[in-house]
Amino acid sequence: MSSDEKREQKRSLRKFYLQRRMQIPGDQIDLYNEAIFEKVKTLQEFQEADIIHIYASMDDRNEVDTFHIMDYTLKTKKRVIVPVMKQAGKLKHCEIDSTSSLKKNSWGVPEPVNQNPLDEINPDIIFVPMVAGDLQKNRLGYGKGYYDRFLASTKSVKAGLLFEKQLSDESIPIDTYDVPLDILITEKRILK
Repeated sequence: MSSDEKREQKRSLRKFYLQRRMQIPGDQIDLYNEAIFEKVKTLQEFQEADIIHIYASMDDRNEVDTFHIMDYTLKTKKRVIVPVMKQAGKLKHCEIDSTSSLKKNSWGVPEPVNQNPLDEINPDIIFVPMVAGDLQKNRLGYGKGYYDRFLASTKSVKAGLLFEKQLSDESIPIDTYDVPLDILITEKRILK
């Protein structure tokens, strides 16, 4: 398959899975989010972690809600680092001490109001946003490459949060720069 064909296939899959996620009714999303939160709490890699890197979820995109996870993590006295998108496809990383310090930017992405980027981070686990995944733990992201660049630079445990409807039985097309995850967590299961 040529790189153009692969790019087109990814674009098509991205559109399909984003629509599929948006069609999940709100009351079901709440139940799914609660089930995922419970699975995260039991995850050994999470329990043993001191530093958690986690994206701030966007309600309007029906992303898996990470605010419960962040609040719980902060209550257990673990450090929470959230990503901030910069130019040139890079992420900055900022530590927060409360989810109330997050406000939506111009793209609707919650980010820390007072951004003091950390020079160096070494999280124990990174929770990654995704549009879709497959049973081999490959990730289809939003297509901008922010996370692929970041994940390629770290040895941290990489965990994807997604709903079962975003999980494909067929392999997602991958490129050499795509970084597979270590764990996928849905409302029904944990894949390692």
